[in-house]
Amino acid sequence: MLANNEIGVLQDVTAIGGICRERTIPFHSDAAQAVGKIPVDVRTLPVDFLSFTAHKMYGPKGIGALYVRESARHALQPIHFGGGQQRGLRPGTLATHQIVGLGKACELARSLQQEESSRLAALRERLWAGLRPLGGIHLNGAGAERLPGILNVSFEGVEGESLVTGMAEVAVSTGSACNSATEEPSYVLRALGRDSQLAQSSIRYSLGRFTSEADVDVAIRAASREVTRLRALSPAGPGPVADVSGAAAAPYPPGSGELVLGEAGKAGDETWVRFQLLVAAGVVKDARFQVYGCPHTLSAVAWLAGALPGRTREDLLPGAPTDWIARLRIPMEKLGRLLVVEDALRACLRHWTASVPA
Repeated sequence: MLANNEIGVLQDVTAIGGICRERTIPFHSDAAQAVGKIPVDVRTLPVDFLSFTAHKMYGPKGIGALYVRESARHALQPIHFGGGQQRGLRPGTLATHQIVGLGKACELARSLQQEESSRLAALRERLWAGLRPLGGIHLNGAGAERLPGILNVSFEGVEGESLVTGMAEVAVSTGSACNSATEEPSYVLRALGRDSQLAQSSIRYSLGRFTSEADVDVAIRAASREVTRLRALSPAGPGPVADVSGAAAAPYPPGSGELVLGEAGKAGDETWVRFQLLVAAGVVKDARFQVYGCPHTLSAVAWLAGALPGRTREDLLPGAPTDWIARLRIPMEKLGRLLVVEDALRACLRHWTASVPA
């Protein structure tokens, strides 16, 4: 591809094309992310084929184009048959209105390209400057030439889907496997050397023709709020455990009762849960927690913290994880994460008799 769709890095198509030409290998480049964003000239690029799409430059969906260098046309073979249209390559009547839409989108993109490129690059740097003070943040593709409108960053200490879910005022995408059909993190970010957790906590910000400075500032505030909140909730954080509302709670006053701790998971796992129970007269008086995980895990842990007060050691667990799934309407595929939550509560049971004064 001419420009990577995840991190915006421009690939050295000129060098790759030169190698292919030396060996008479037909070379195709997917330029969907690049056309309309940066200058693309097939007269100077050593490509035989180059494809792009209208909807990436504000044109209609469902229409794209394939550039074919005349000297390479012999390498093309049809995959649909039944008519002789498009010089025998594809049968069927063309969608004229969509072709016109593609042409108009290209015309507008070309006329605005230089001005838009500079404006988007400035917005991208404004966004990065606003996010950097959070610390523990990695710019994916740093040091390489990138598209002006894409910023991909990884945040340490937060789970990607929980971060995206909390930023309701912006529309962003993440490499989080929790919200994907696959359990694998982004292979692009893994190839950059990011570990699985960082790859899954990556956010891709896409800036476009209608993005303003005010929009960028909204995105900065949203990320700052949620990253700070999720890091404070995490067992890796130095702060106090949270109460049922998810807010940081002050230590219990002396003589309040006995503290019972239970933990499951560890740093680097997709789910890490820690409960702190205040026990007096054999009954849970209060429950607090720290948690790292997907939004379903966070909601289950917060609900459990509210359900534990008043329970004894014998009935500490309010049902099984399958019951929590039904009650909280959590997808069944998240059962494995809830089993970690259950393990943390069972650790509380084991430690109950070894509790210490608050």
